[in-house]
Amino acid sequence: MLLGSYNFSENADRSNDENLLIIDDPGLAKRYLDEFYRVREAARRG
Repeated sequence: MLLGSYNFSENADRSNDENLLIIDDPGLAKRYLDEFYRVREAARRG
């Protein structure tokens, strides 16, 4: 799983200060996604 502000563009690669986090543990990635979807659903409900 990759997440962060990096947009895979030339500016991101050469000019901007970007961040990128690589999560290579499947269990941790699942926990992150579960929380992301939970928060997103709560925001949609208002």
